[in-house]
Amino acid sequence: MEKLIIGLVLLGFSASTYANGGGPLLLIVNFMLFTYGQVWILSIETFLFQKVFRGAKFSVILKWVFLGNLASTLVGALLAPLVWAAIFGFLGNSLWDSEVGKILFALGTWIAGDNSPHPNLAMAASVVGFVVAYFITVYIERRVFIRATNKGELPATEELLKYCYGVNAVSYAGLIGLFVYYAKW
Repeated sequence: MEKLIIGLVLLGFSASTYANGGGPLLLIVNFMLFTYGQVWILSIETFLFQKVFRGAKFSVILKWVFLGNLASTLVGALLAPLVWAAIFGFLGNSLWDSEVGKILFALGTWIAGDNSPHPNLAMAASVVGFVVAYFITVYIERRVFIRATNKGELPATEELLKYCYGVNAVSYAGLIGLFVYYAKW
């Protein structure tokens, strides 16, 4: 646990470099959020789920938190937004000459940022995507923990859904804090 705390402190002193252009800048911000966010999520969720699954070994809880977050990251944070962006981005790009196309493009991605005729709509779509990802995460992680309890690796708890909502609310609040910090608003 001490090594984990030292690692988190050291991550706070990290610096980053930025390349020219909006696209690479956004990629770096997202990569930092992803990296620091995963450290934050795994740490806080393991800590909080230790209180839920009393008596379970730290390593077992960490294993299932990792597997739950891996599954929810692949589906909720990567696959779902990619499909969303592909559909709306493609429709918007193919209809770019019309106002509808520009709105669809803004809904599909906020990569366009200031170049978008509707940057506020693009940011609002990102916020909606973040909320949707939260609910997808809760659902997927609950399913993973049910699997762990069925295997007998974690003790069963009757209020697992409530705990998944609460623990993920804490981890998502930390992600929002990281985003605000690294977005330099």
